[in-house]
Amino acid sequence: PPITTTSGHLWALGYEADTADEGQRAVRRLVKEEADFIKVCATGGGMTPGSNVGRAQYPVEDLRAIADDAHRLGRHVAAHAHGTEGLARAVSAGIDTIEHVSWLDTSGRGQAFDEGVAREMASRGTFANIASSLPRSLVEGGRPLPDAGVEGPGAPGGAAEPELPTSGDRPTVARWEHARRMLE
Repeated sequence: PPITTTSGHLWALGYEADTADEGQRAVRRLVKEEADFIKVCATGGGMTPGSNVGRAQYPVEDLRAIADDAHRLGRHVAAHAHGTEGLARAVSAGIDTIEHVSWLDTSGRGQAFDEGVAREMASRGTFANIASSLPRSLVEGGRPLPDAGVEGPGAPGGAAEPELPTSGDRPTVARWEHARRMLE
Protein backbone atom coordinates (compact mmCIF):
# COMPACT_ATOMS: atom_id res chain seq x y z
CA PRO A 1 0.00 0.00 0.00
CA PRO A 2 1.32 3.45 -0.86
CA ILE A 3 1.75 6.39 1.48
CA THR A 4 -0.06 9.44 0.13
CA THR A 5 -1.59 12.69 1.27
CA THR A 6 -5.22 12.97 2.32
CA SER A 7 -7.18 12.55 -0.92
CA GLY A 8 -3.84 12.20 -2.76
CA HIS A 9 -3.01 9.75 -5.52
CA LEU A 10 -4.11 6.21 -4.63
CA TRP A 11 -5.58 7.32 -1.28
CA ALA A 12 -8.12 4.47 -1.38
CA LEU A 13 -5.36 1.85 -1.64
CA GLY A 14 -2.92 3.01 1.01
CA TYR A 15 -2.23 5.12 4.06
CA GLU A 16 -2.87 8.84 4.17
CA ALA A 17 -0.14 10.91 5.84
CA ASP A 18 0.02 14.71 5.78
CA THR A 19 3.05 15.38 8.00
CA ALA A 20 6.51 13.97 8.55
CA ASP A 21 5.34 12.29 11.77
CA GLU A 22 2.34 10.72 10.03
CA GLY A 23 4.62 9.54 7.22
CA GLN A 24 6.96 7.86 9.71
CA ARG A 25 3.97 6.18 11.41
CA ALA A 26 2.83 4.89 8.01
CA VAL A 27 6.33 3.50 7.32
CA ARG A 28 6.35 1.72 10.68
CA ARG A 29 2.89 0.31 10.09
CA LEU A 30 3.99 -1.04 6.69
CA VAL A 31 7.12 -2.59 8.20
CA LYS A 32 4.97 -4.14 10.94
CA GLU A 33 2.77 -5.57 8.15
CA GLU A 34 5.96 -7.05 6.61
CA ALA A 35 6.15 -4.80 3.54
CA ASP A 36 9.36 -5.43 1.62
CA PHE A 37 9.40 -1.98 0.01
CA ILE A 38 7.88 1.37 0.97
CA LYS A 39 6.05 3.32 -1.75
CA VAL A 40 5.19 6.99 -1.45
CA CYS A 41 3.23 9.10 -3.93
CA ALA A 42 5.41 12.14 -4.52
CA THR A 43 2.97 13.52 -7.13
CA GLY A 44 -0.61 12.97 -8.15
CA GLY A 45 -1.56 10.40 -10.75
CA GLY A 46 -3.97 9.88 -13.59
CA MET A 47 -5.93 7.11 -11.84
CA THR A 48 -7.05 9.35 -8.97
CA PRO A 49 -9.61 12.04 -9.78
CA GLY A 50 -8.66 15.39 -8.30
CA SER A 51 -4.94 14.66 -7.94
CA ASN A 52 -2.47 16.74 -9.92
CA VAL A 53 0.13 14.70 -11.82
CA GLY A 54 2.38 17.71 -12.31
CA ARG A 55 2.56 18.93 -8.71
CA ALA A 56 4.38 17.59 -5.66
CA GLN A 57 2.27 16.12 -2.88
CA TYR A 58 4.94 16.49 -0.16
CA PRO A 59 7.69 18.92 0.82
CA VAL A 60 11.24 17.51 0.79
CA GLU A 61 11.33 17.33 4.60
CA ASP A 62 8.31 14.99 4.75
CA LEU A 63 9.72 12.75 2.03
CA ARG A 64 13.09 12.71 3.81
CA ALA A 65 11.42 11.65 7.08
CA ILE A 66 9.72 8.76 5.24
CA ALA A 67 12.94 7.72 3.48
CA ASP A 68 15.12 8.01 6.58
CA ASP A 69 12.76 5.94 8.72
CA ALA A 70 12.35 3.30 6.02
CA HIS A 71 16.13 3.07 5.60
CA ARG A 72 16.59 2.84 9.37
CA LEU A 73 14.23 -0.14 9.27
CA GLY A 74 16.05 -1.78 6.36
CA ARG A 75 13.56 -0.96 3.61
CA HIS A 76 14.08 0.70 0.24
CA VAL A 77 11.70 3.44 -0.84
CA ALA A 78 10.03 3.94 -4.22
CA ALA A 79 8.33 7.22 -5.12
CA HIS A 80 5.55 7.52 -7.67
CA ALA A 81 6.48 10.74 -9.53
CA HIS A 82 5.18 12.09 -12.83
CA GLY A 83 5.87 15.78 -12.29
CA THR A 84 9.38 17.21 -12.20
CA GLU A 85 8.58 19.15 -9.02
CA GLY A 86 7.79 15.98 -7.03
CA LEU A 87 10.52 13.99 -8.75
CA ALA A 88 13.16 16.57 -7.75
CA ARG A 89 11.92 16.59 -4.15
CA ALA A 90 12.02 12.78 -3.99
CA VAL A 91 15.60 12.70 -5.25
CA SER A 92 16.66 15.39 -2.75
CA ALA A 93 14.97 13.41 0.04
CA GLY A 94 17.05 10.29 -0.65
CA ILE A 95 14.34 8.11 -2.23
CA ASP A 96 15.91 4.96 -3.77
CA THR A 97 13.84 4.57 -6.94
CA ILE A 98 11.53 6.88 -8.86
CA GLU A 99 8.60 5.27 -10.64
CA HIS A 100 7.30 6.73 -13.94
CA VAL A 101 9.82 9.63 -14.16
CA SER A 102 7.57 11.44 -16.64
CA TRP A 103 9.21 14.89 -16.20
CA LEU A 104 5.86 16.73 -16.47
CA ASP A 105 5.60 20.46 -15.82
CA THR A 106 3.36 21.75 -13.02
CA SER A 107 0.32 21.82 -15.33
CA GLY A 108 0.77 18.07 -15.87
CA ARG A 109 0.49 18.53 -19.64
CA GLY A 110 3.89 19.78 -20.80
CA GLN A 111 7.39 18.36 -20.54
CA ALA A 112 9.95 19.72 -18.05
CA PHE A 113 13.08 17.56 -18.22
CA ASP A 114 15.66 18.84 -15.71
CA GLU A 115 19.23 17.80 -16.48
CA GLY A 116 20.39 18.94 -13.03
CA VAL A 117 17.96 16.57 -11.33
CA ALA A 118 18.99 13.76 -13.71
CA ARG A 119 22.63 14.38 -12.79
CA GLU A 120 21.74 14.33 -9.08
CA MET A 121 19.95 11.01 -9.62
CA ALA A 122 23.09 9.61 -11.24
CA SER A 123 25.40 10.87 -8.49
CA ARG A 124 23.13 9.47 -5.74
CA GLY A 125 22.51 6.17 -7.54
CA THR A 126 18.75 6.81 -7.70
CA PHE A 127 17.11 4.19 -9.91
CA ALA A 128 14.65 5.41 -12.57
CA ASN A 129 11.83 3.06 -13.59
CA ILE A 130 9.84 4.65 -16.39
CA ALA A 131 7.14 1.99 -15.85
CA SER A 132 5.98 2.31 -19.41
CA SER A 133 5.80 0.19 -22.49
CA LEU A 134 5.57 1.32 -26.08
CA PRO A 135 2.04 2.29 -27.05
CA ARG A 136 0.29 -0.27 -29.24
CA SER A 137 -0.08 2.25 -32.09
CA LEU A 138 3.70 2.69 -32.30
CA VAL A 139 4.23 -1.06 -32.45
CA GLU A 140 1.43 -1.78 -34.90
CA GLY A 141 2.03 1.32 -37.01
CA GLY A 142 5.72 0.62 -37.29
CA ARG A 143 6.66 4.14 -36.17
CA PRO A 144 10.17 3.96 -34.73
CA LEU A 145 11.39 5.81 -31.68
CA PRO A 146 13.97 8.43 -32.53
CA ASP A 147 17.51 7.13 -32.91
CA ALA A 148 19.83 8.74 -30.35
CA GLY A 149 22.51 9.02 -33.03
CA VAL A 150 20.32 10.94 -35.50
CA GLU A 151 20.98 14.65 -35.34
CA GLY A 152 18.78 15.77 -38.24
CA PRO A 153 19.72 16.76 -41.80
CA GLY A 154 23.43 16.97 -40.92
CA ALA A 155 23.52 13.39 -39.61
CA PRO A 156 25.57 10.74 -41.40
CA GLY A 157 23.92 9.87 -44.69
CA GLY A 158 21.71 12.98 -44.45
CA ALA A 159 19.11 11.15 -42.36
CA ALA A 160 16.29 13.33 -41.14
CA GLU A 161 15.06 13.15 -37.57
CA PRO A 162 12.11 10.70 -37.32
CA GLU A 163 8.68 12.25 -37.00
CA LEU A 164 7.17 11.69 -33.56
CA PRO A 165 3.48 11.15 -32.90
CA THR A 166 1.62 14.10 -31.44
CA SER A 167 -1.53 12.29 -30.31
CA GLY A 168 -2.03 10.32 -27.10
CA ASP A 169 1.21 8.44 -27.85
CA ARG A 170 3.30 11.55 -27.17
CA PRO A 171 3.56 11.28 -23.36
CA THR A 172 4.82 7.69 -23.61
CA VAL A 173 7.30 8.55 -26.35
CA ALA A 174 8.52 11.50 -24.28
CA ARG A 175 9.18 9.13 -21.37
CA TRP A 176 11.42 7.02 -23.60
CA GLU A 177 13.18 10.15 -24.89
CA HIS A 178 13.76 11.35 -21.33
CA ALA A 179 15.08 7.90 -20.32
CA ARG A 180 17.66 8.19 -23.09
CA ARG A 181 18.62 11.70 -21.90
CA MET A 182 18.96 10.43 -18.31
CA LEU A 183 21.34 7.71 -19.48
CA GLU A 184 23.43 10.32 -21.27
